[in-house]
Amino acid sequence: MLVAKEVFEERNQSMPALDIIRVTDLQKPRKKHPILGLWLNRIYSLIGLQCDLIVGINPCEREEKQKVAFDINLTIPTSTSSDSPELDLRSLSLSSTTYLTLEALGITLIQECSQKSPVKAAKPYALVFASSSQIEISRSFADFADVFAIPTALRLLESDALLRQDGSYIHVVDTSFLYETTPMYVTDQPPFLNGACIIETNIPAIPLVSFLKQVETKVGRVPTIRNGPRAIDLDLIFYNDDTIDTRPPHSSIDDLEGQVVVPHPRLAEREFVLRPLHDMIPDYVHPVFGTSIHQLLEKVKPDPQMKRPLRRKLAPHDLCLTLNVTPDSFSDAFSRETLQSSNTDILDIGGYSTRPGAQYVSPDEEISRVVPIIHAIRNGSEWNDPKTPISVDTFRPEVAKAAILAGATCINDDYANPSATIMEDMKALCRQYCVPVIVMHARGDAGQNKDYSDYSYAGSGEFAVVEGVRMELGEKVERMIKGQGGIRRWLVIVDPGIGFSKTVDGNLELLRRTRETTADVRIGKDELLRNPLCGYPILIGTSRKSFLGAILAEGTNGRETAPKERAWATAAAVACAVQQGALLVRIHDTKEIFDLVKVANRLR
Repeated sequence: MLVAKEVFEERNQSMPALDIIRVTDLQKPRKKHPILGLWLNRIYSLIGLQCDLIVGINPCEREEKQKVAFDINLTIPTSTSSDSPELDLRSLSLSSTTYLTLEALGITLIQECSQKSPVKAAKPYALVFASSSQIEISRSFADFADVFAIPTALRLLESDALLRQDGSYIHVVDTSFLYETTPMYVTDQPPFLNGACIIETNIPAIPLVSFLKQVETKVGRVPTIRNGPRAIDLDLIFYNDDTIDTRPPHSSIDDLEGQVVVPHPRLAEREFVLRPLHDMIPDYVHPVFGTSIHQLLEKVKPDPQMKRPLRRKLAPHDLCLTLNVTPDSFSDAFSRETLQSSNTDILDIGGYSTRPGAQYVSPDEEISRVVPIIHAIRNGSEWNDPKTPISVDTFRPEVAKAAILAGATCINDDYANPSATIMEDMKALCRQYCVPVIVMHARGDAGQNKDYSDYSYAGSGEFAVVEGVRMELGEKVERMIKGQGGIRRWLVIVDPGIGFSKTVDGNLELLRRTRETTADVRIGKDELLRNPLCGYPILIGTSRKSFLGAILAEGTNGRETAPKERAWATAAAVACAVQQGALLVRIHDTKEIFDLVKVANRLR
């Protein structure tokens, strides 16, 4: 039987706006919401919702269904223009008998309802002979840190406040990509995010493991069943080439409680450990097995469910709409119609034209162009779009910071300035705000860039440009992710810089070989260096560029074209980029390109 209690506050324009944070705060007026304005908030409380379910680990618990009771609070914000807010829980099925724990069931409810208020699940009759009448578990959205648990843990690793006051230090000097995987052993729980990092430290291995447990607790890990749901799990995989085992003699491989075993004893069977290690140290030789990480990974059966979170959310056909708020750009200036009519997945906003010969713009002027547009998109009454990712197209750290504080969620660095000061400032900014960064290949300031010198140093023939981009852009990316203060690898997207520092033929070569730019291959004349761009997601920007105009002008039937007239030429280049596996394509004409990308992706 469903017992539901509806609690709501309705307001008209004469009433003060309330920002209802928690159900317990219904009687406490909040200040007017700066973004949403006058809204209608309805809080639905489902009290004592009972279902007959099989939930339990022990065989006796799975013989017949038990009563499971739920308390769920649902906050439904809707516009005052909507007469009846939609509350549809029909897609939420609780009839499954696969749940082993109330913990797993509570996680499902939190994720399905996307709520920040607690959800309670209780088995009133689970302990028949116990003095307590029921057991209860309460979980809220905040209990599951998701991807933010990992950056938080890395920051805590380097936190002076947690380290001992004896000169101890930890520096994170490299990170892997992140991988989403299905759980092993206890499968009745949500997917895991897995990653690895390399640290420099003067803390011995055993005290280091104790410190890792402190970090786990700080992040929010609480006791649960072995291999069960947890906010974070930190393991010491290697410690130099040392082998350490504090277990008593004749212990089994799983006797790890309270013990330290290095290298990790189950490393060789876990792709979710080997693959992140392979991102950083593929040639490292296991001190016990005597084989490299690459060789161990080749022996493991691949998990078809393993995904990279960024690729899962974006790939492989998302559109990055370019909004130029510069008077001298070759594309349309920003307009309401451009944004409202687009089918874009990401907005890229720039206030300094990268057109060759473009006029100099001061940092203050660039900020004054970009920030108001971001504010309008995030907070304005016409758009009020808090979700669409916004990247700011700039090579200046001060502009990037102002844009992030206004609501941007990504930096599109169209130069990746090799100057030590500027690069360090950009790295610190990405670290501080944990935002992705797009790093583009260019030989100098994009607006002034006319360096088409050959790439023969990187090889010969038509493959030279691809090899040159791997080496030149790879060197910049390595500087940005490695060493103290480096950007996390999973936050980097690479742009090979179509139209920058390349001839027409060089641009075509790079476009038709986009996939090879980030392939797992050896590079250099002696092929001794692993491709530093290996595995990175790619953004391709060909929209309306001059090399397309040069192609259209060739031959007896050629014609001169303005940038706006290159939509079909852009479409051909975008189709090639999609076929080559680009994660993002940066465009101006979303209406014209959207259908093309959708079909091109299905043809891959």
